[in-house]
Amino acid sequence: DISIHSNRILTFYNLDRSISGVSHMSLVCISTIIIMFCSPSTCVCLSIAINTAAGWVVLLGCAHAGIINVLKHFQDKLGIDKFFAVIGGTHLGFANDKQLEGTMDYLEQIQVEKLGACHCTGLINGAKLFQRFRSAFFFAQVGTRLEM
Repeated sequence: DISIHSNRILTFYNLDRSISGVSHMSLVCISTIIIMFCSPSTCVCLSIAINTAAGWVVLLGCAHAGIINVLKHFQDKLGIDKFFAVIGGTHLGFANDKQLEGTMDYLEQIQVEKLGACHCTGLINGAKLFQRFRSAFFFAQVGTRLEM
């Protein structure tokens, strides 16, 4: 586990250039503690938890270890029970109905207020997440901003 303490603005750049230039997303953090999590078997999946004024925000790489496992890891390490936002690749694109339902139940249990899914979530399961979470759900594409 790696812990990083920072009070800087975090900017994530998409390496693809668009017509308007480089797309980016900025997240301003005050009194920030950033905890990075690598999947236990390999470090190809990286997730970050950021303590913001609105609450804990988790940025998922692709959740190869499983979104529930990643969130439980942060809960155990940080001693917290809920998250303001979970954003990124949920790796649910290949989940069956039972796994997706269990994941949605868990996200409700830990009181996720904002859920931003992208790439490996898949469109079908992304639509099911929208049906369940409605206004709390959004597709987190490049350039998406989350107001806190």
